Amino acid sequence: MKHTILFFVFVILLTNCQQEKTISIQKGTTTQSNTAIVMSIDSTVVAKANTTEPKIKVSKNDSLLKILQEKYGEDYESYQRAVRKLVLQQMKYSILKNTYLEEFYLQGFAKTTKDSIKVHLPFNLHTFDCGAPDCYTTEVSFRLTNEKPIVFPDSLPFYEEQWGCMEKYQFSDVYELIEATDKHVIYHCPTKRRTLVLYFPKIKGSWSGDAYYFAGVGRKRFNGKNIYTVHENYNDNKTENEWNKAPYMITNFNRLEYEFMLKE
Repeated sequence: MKHTILFFVFVILLTNCQQEKTISIQKGTTTQSNTAIVMSIDSTVVAKANTTEPKIKVSKNDSLLKILQEKYGEDYESYQRAVRKLVLQQMKYSILKNTYLEEFYLQGFAKTTKDSIKVHLPFNLHTFDCGAPDCYTTEVSFRLTNEKPIVFPDSLPFYEEQWGCMEKYQFSDVYELIEATDKHVIYHCPTKRRTLVLYFPKIKGSWSGDAYYFAGVGRKRFNGKNIYTVHENYNDNKTENEWNKAPYMITNFNRLEYEFMLKE
């Protein structure tokens, strides 16, 4: 009887011990599972933190342009004049700055050598239209004496060349001075019936610039007055002749966007 009671006590103790082990194992499993969840959450947080986009660096020019845009708003012409001043400040010193040919220099159409001022004018618009360049170019080039103030001589040797989708040709000849003022210069070549007009009006303290080239016209066709009414007097519906003539023009002078000239 005594042995029987001891046997039952032993069995009960053994059963309780196994249950505690099971509970302990289950608790350990739960703890490991919870830890795994916490680690998973931490990894997600780290991943999100790494997806932050780096800040984009803004250049000095972009900062200056933004300030000017805010200052002038919709006044596009004033904005472009302000940008033009920035471009001139970035360019190297030249005797062409603050002269009749300042805009020609700024556009890359005039540059100085030791003894001369080289001018080349790529006329790539041959009628009044939307302003897109034509498939051919008529380029005129000549030299002036490298001195200040700039002198436009009575006789000016020049070279003309045409290339592109139209007839190609080249020749040299001499212009004769028709008129020279502080706002424009008119040259004419009698043998080739060409008239070259250079404009350099001063707008709010800055020299502007433009150029017209007429082919097939006489010496007396253009003067200091009618060179300013060429566009309004031209009739696109009439046959073109000496008295209804569209000039050759240069794209850069018709579409001034100085932002693209700024150096980084």
